[in-house]
Amino acid sequence: MANLSNINNKFIVEDSGDVGIGVTTATTKLHIGGTAPGDSIIRQDSTVSGTNWEIGERAAGKWQIFEDDGDTIVATFMSTGNVGIGVTPETDWDARYKALQINTGSSL
Repeated sequence: MANLSNINNKFIVEDSGDVGIGVTTATTKLHIGGTAPGDSIIRQDSTVSGTNWEIGERAAGKWQIFEDDGDTIVATFMSTGNVGIGVTPETDWDARYKALQINTGSSL
């Protein structure tokens, strides 16, 4: 294993080629650690449009894609299997089913 940082192991490359960021051992091709919830794992800053995008678990059990400037959640993937686009999925669905909810404003 090549340790490319200090003792905190912020970035490692295993002999297998697996890469780890924020973990002490990478167990997949790209293994990213964090202190979620509330910790984005990917951030894209735009110098042209000014729109900054983030991906991560912002709330427990909710993996989200969001536009950071206006703090707008675009999509939510819940640990229950429910997915929301433009809306956070309801949590009171019948547990036997998974749901996809889409916020369409007033029409679909």
